[in-house]
Amino acid sequence: MSTCRRTFGIIGGGAIGWSIAYQLAKTRSDSSESIIVFDASLPGSSSWAGAGILPPAPNIVSSDPLEALQRLSRSMMPQWSAELKQCSGIDNEFHVCGGVYVARSIGEHASLIGLRQFWSEVGIEGRPLSQECWSNRYPWFAKQLPGQDCRLLFEVPDEAQLRNPRHLAALRAASQKLGVEARQLSPEQAARMVLTKESNIGPVLEWGTEEQWCCGQFVLAAGSWTTLLLQRWFGENNGTAAIFPVKGEMLLFKLPKPLFTQILNVGTRYIVPRLDGHVLVGSTEQEAGFHSEPTSDGRSQLIEFVEQTLPEILQFELVQHWAGLRPASYDHMPIMGRLGRCPELVIASGHFRSGLQWSIGSALCIAAILRNETPPIDMRVFQPGR
Repeated sequence: MSTCRRTFGIIGGGAIGWSIAYQLAKTRSDSSESIIVFDASLPGSSSWAGAGILPPAPNIVSSDPLEALQRLSRSMMPQWSAELKQCSGIDNEFHVCGGVYVARSIGEHASLIGLRQFWSEVGIEGRPLSQECWSNRYPWFAKQLPGQDCRLLFEVPDEAQLRNPRHLAALRAASQKLGVEARQLSPEQAARMVLTKESNIGPVLEWGTEEQWCCGQFVLAAGSWTTLLLQRWFGENNGTAAIFPVKGEMLLFKLPKPLFTQILNVGTRYIVPRLDGHVLVGSTEQEAGFHSEPTSDGRSQLIEFVEQTLPEILQFELVQHWAGLRPASYDHMPIMGRLGRCPELVIASGHFRSGLQWSIGSALCIAAILRNETPPIDMRVFQPGR
């Protein structure tokens, strides 16, 4: 059996995995450092399940680790987007488009009041809208969703978006241009993938073929499959990286031209316009194990949501209906850090619906951990086994 050696091996080819690879590659000072990404081709990747919404980040420095992670990620996104476009030639279409938040039910009203309080505490601009302002500033929304039908209306000027498939493609292309290797695994190979720690040569990844990969350090960024892999490799979990999949379904419509530019947020659902006239509608949430196929029930829920908010969209072409699996942790916090029983393995998973939103900050922190440097934020609360 041939043994291939690399410095860093990243298991998982989603937004988190490729962001870590890109950060390692662009900050490499030692030319002998080698990086490889193992993309397991597992169904339902969370990087394709979302709409690329980037809520505004807190403007006030906070000791809260999630706020610090979001602030770091959002502050770096314009720079990363420009770098990726220059390096890869792919435009992820990051832009600040603004967002509007609508509460129609009592529950949505209460949630938006709480969100408004949070915005005020962390310095995020969020302005309430009167019915008159709603009609004047957002005439297309107001035509379909009259202000008198809403309990509360808010606008958030700093909300932004990017096209997640293009962002992922740009990350991969730029990383490979900087020397990162990619090893594509079939679903069958992924099912046989095993990480073992051999005393003589360190941690080894293999999948039952005539090759094995020995890396000085591995990163497990496998999203919803993180816990399954750890259980397979080490035989027990003990609460470490307790991550489970939550399925989200989405619809994509194609309008002949953009009719609005702001993101519409209604409760936990959203309607996101792209610059070329595409409109995303999402998203459902369902604990359905690892079943990532879209369902007629999910489609019906999203169609009903559109009927109640912007029904005019339904006259246009429905291009696609798909589903993805978001990696949720038991305490709603990402899990990032070295695994106690195998210090050469670093976990980077459990970002749930915020993978793109927190990906840059996560990459900076994980790259620092791999190089035994001090991460830019306090990582203690994210540790595996907490």
